[in-house]
Amino acid sequence: MISFWIIHFAVFAYFEYFGVGKSRSRCDIMHRAHCCNPLIYNKCFEKCHYWAARNCFRGRAQRKQIVTDLVDVSTFNHKSKRNELSDEFDGNSECGTVHSEFLPCVQKEIADQIFYDCCKLYVEPGCHELCRYEGNRDVAQSLLLETFHKKKCPINNIPTILYCASQNRDNRLCCRQLGLTSGKLHVGRRCLRMCDPYRFDIPMLEEHDFVCLNNWDIIMYCHHGGLSSSVQSIPLCHTGRFVTFWLFNKRESEGWYYLDEKQKEYFTGWIIWCEIGSQYIPLSFLLGFFVAVVVARWWEQFNYISWPDKLMMMVATCLPGDHNLHIRQAIARWSSLQAAIAWSAISVRTLKRFPTERHLVEADLMTEEEYKLFTGVEARHGKWFVPIVWISNLLGALYRQQRIDSVQLNMLMQQLYSFRDGFAMLLVYDWVKIPLVYTQVVAIATYGYFMICLIGRQPKIDEHSMRKEVSILFPVFTTFQMLFYIGWLKVGQYLMNPFGEDDDDFELNYVLDRNTFIAHMLATDLVNQLPTIGRNGMRVLLPHTKASFKIQASRDRTDVIPKGHLTHFKLAKDEMKLIELDELIESNENDRKRAKRKPGLLSRSIRSKRKMSSRYVGERTTFI
Repeated sequence: MISFWIIHFAVFAYFEYFGVGKSRSRCDIMHRAHCCNPLIYNKCFEKCHYWAARNCFRGRAQRKQIVTDLVDVSTFNHKSKRNELSDEFDGNSECGTVHSEFLPCVQKEIADQIFYDCCKLYVEPGCHELCRYEGNRDVAQSLLLETFHKKKCPINNIPTILYCASQNRDNRLCCRQLGLTSGKLHVGRRCLRMCDPYRFDIPMLEEHDFVCLNNWDIIMYCHHGGLSSSVQSIPLCHTGRFVTFWLFNKRESEGWYYLDEKQKEYFTGWIIWCEIGSQYIPLSFLLGFFVAVVVARWWEQFNYISWPDKLMMMVATCLPGDHNLHIRQAIARWSSLQAAIAWSAISVRTLKRFPTERHLVEADLMTEEEYKLFTGVEARHGKWFVPIVWISNLLGALYRQQRIDSVQLNMLMQQLYSFRDGFAMLLVYDWVKIPLVYTQVVAIATYGYFMICLIGRQPKIDEHSMRKEVSILFPVFTTFQMLFYIGWLKVGQYLMNPFGEDDDDFELNYVLDRNTFIAHMLATDLVNQLPTIGRNGMRVLLPHTKASFKIQASRDRTDVIPKGHLTHFKLAKDEMKLIELDELIESNENDRKRAKRKPGLLSRSIRSKRKMSSRYVGERTTFI
């Protein structure tokens, strides 16, 4: 199939560079589909004019106008403004749509640069001349003929060039509007594949695709019109899809990346070098230490969230009765005010709920008098602790009025200190963050590792390696490794700020609502509530339901009773006999004497060798 294309383009180039007289003998063996090319049509007029008038994309019934129609794009579709645009439609919201007739939104210079940058990465150097949005029909046809005639660009690069031109966008609507699905082409909807190359893979070009390539200028025009005004490069989210697309087409093409044996060995050396180099990155250690620090910090911040339950229970105990109701309510309200002020400095959700101090007054957490006192405090280092100071001053006034004694004051102040420390520690955690250098090192190490793996995990394509290794198109285990490591990194990054707006962040607004309700309930409803103490006894064995009894009866009931690990350990009867101290001393001395009498292993071996040597000497003297 590749040789077929090379032969046809060689014929076109021959017709282009040689005279009409020399080419007439070639017209008889030429396929009629080539007549759609205006250069071929002009040199093979006798054979092509009837077929081109009926079938070609720009054909007209009048023979005299067919060449003009093929060359001038605007005459085929009078609504299509196929002119060279630069800044005229840049930034227009209607550009690139049916209403503007798919006029480009991006300047041609910028679009060509984006197209060329993509080709430099994924297309062979000999094909870079095709990497521009050429809208002139003559120039586009000459460019194709010249590129393939000189064999600078293999045909199999066309799908990749089209992908770079489309920037992963679906431009089939433009191609339909400009007639690429016309019945006169006799190829059906085949040309639409080139208008959306990612959705419709083009692993190999066939004979009918030449009719589509003959309209290269229209395909380039639609891809140019499909670019949005904000495009500067290939979107990052499509990079992986493009790499997969590119590798698939490359591997399906003839040869492995068009490399000879020496180049394959050289590329295999790069693969081995990157594979060895990836082992020097301690990614597991970096990610493990980073995530461990972040998770520990995340849990510690949750533990420092202040709850007013202990404080309000102590207040209700030390200040009972209806005559202390207003005092308990004031302390409960100031505890919620303290939380709203302090948490607004660290939580985005709380800040959006109380963006200004006036919102605290509207929420009835602060009175007008308290608002004036609070705003009148000048504190360069923050005044989030002012409500705590109000509670402390109130307790001091109650002590001076002898409404509480020193013991009660001490217990209340201890609970107040504990309540205040939670807000202080959260502010410290918000102030002192994980060093940015460490987070960047972990991120760079993770992404750099997989950039090295992009080469190091490639299959070795030299002849020696292909005999031993299995060629796998999709890197299964590398993909799993990337999912695990990237997921590990994302876990650490998301948990670094637990007071944000993500779904897994702490709901401080709910905590504030809950604390306000509980503090009010402890200050009003439950302060004097006490059930009547009767003479009713207490059950020693609590009843079960049928569901819980089935679980309990399915196993031995003694299994749930905690026991020591030496509960079932037993000693021998001789070891359990009781003996006197004198007997113990005598038995120890006998053991020592017995140990001295018994020679060691070394002594016994030396003695045995001496006996053998003396026996040998005796036998020798007897023989003599």
